[in-house]
Amino acid sequence: MIVYKTKYQSTKKYAERLSQKLDAPMLEADKIKLRDIKDYDTVVYLGGAYIGSILGFNFIKKNYTLIKDKKIIVGAVALTSKLYEAKQRLAQHNLTEEMKGKVPLYVLRGAVDYSKMNFIDRFLMSLLVKMEKKKDEKDWDEDTKALIESYGKSADFTDEKYLEPILKELNVQ
Repeated sequence: MIVYKTKYQSTKKYAERLSQKLDAPMLEADKIKLRDIKDYDTVVYLGGAYIGSILGFNFIKKNYTLIKDKKIIVGAVALTSKLYEAKQRLAQHNLTEEMKGKVPLYVLRGAVDYSKMNFIDRFLMSLLVKMEKKKDEKDWDEDTKALIESYGKSADFTDEKYLEPILKELNVQ
């Protein structure tokens, strides 16, 4: 079973592809009830990563004691290219102590399209860009350059290769 929560459709894109590859049903986190996953041994949760949190992940956290006998895999969709660092931060902020070491978390690169962003997200991105532009250009890393270059435009970093660790975790290639 694939459960997902998307804001700007990158996560849904990954959920659909994973659902096809696994021939597994998918359901939006907002619509899911515990009874919807009771018959599945494996639950893959995909959610957008925003300001350190994984969208909709509270459903898994809140019900973890009831579903901890299932194989649970988490995928967080983020803009960063620093997947390892993002994984560490997201795991620390989102996984409970009981989940750590039991629930694998992977980071998948997403997309940005300013024309589809709500006011608050556009505002937060403008603050981030202004803050980054204050730094010396020689100190900009790949993510900072991409953020500044794509500001106000669209950039799609989604790639099926980011699903490979999840498929490997499920023994599917």
